[in-house]
Amino acid sequence: MKRYYDSQVDALYLELRTLQPGTATARDLTENVTANYAPDGKIAGIEILEVSSIADEDKRQSEDKWQKAVELVPA
Repeated sequence: MKRYYDSQVDALYLELRTLQPGTATARDLTENVTANYAPDGKIAGIEILEVSSIADEDKRQSEDKWQKAVELVPA
């Protein structure tokens, strides 16, 4: 698997299979996630837009869980 990040548009592309240009079929999975399929129907890659916001949200959720765990420990 290869990873490509474009900081100008905050997009991450995960290449699972190398395809010839113009042979992939794209399908939107969510507003910010698109899957590319090979002619045989197998997934070839995934593009994630606004990837920094996803990473930031994961970090915030982890910090919230950590804070809640700390609050459960008796002083």
